[in-house]
Amino acid sequence: MARPRSSGPVSAGEALTQVVARGTLRCGVSEGLPGLSARDASGRWAGLDADFRHAVAAAALGNPEKVTFVPLRVSARFVALKSPSIDVLASTATWNLTREAALRVDFTGVLFYDGQGFLVTRRAG
Repeated sequence: MARPRSSGPVSAGEALTQVVARGTLRCGVSEGLPGLSARDASGRWAGLDADFRHAVAAAALGNPEKVTFVPLRVSARFVALKSPSIDVLASTATWNLTREAALRVDFTGVLFYDGQGFLVTRRAG
């Protein structure tokens, strides 16, 4: 999850107050990432990111179904977070210094660790 920085002090209480007043948690979501965020046959969002958003809605609003999913392109997710047309962004967004400094986004924790590797045949040596 990330939250936009502002020029003045911002507390989690202000953001939570807005979510509670609205009655729904607006969550940015990437489309078509099976296991993370993808729509199932019935159109319901499924995967780790979707489950996390349902948990946040349950904690904040007392109901895991009080989530509004906002599909976003990769290039639009931080713009949406800063606008703020979404309250939460929990997607494949790598936490790095550039995003914290240049985009002025506060990352609150790691939801998913990943890595890269290469597979080659034994014959390739």
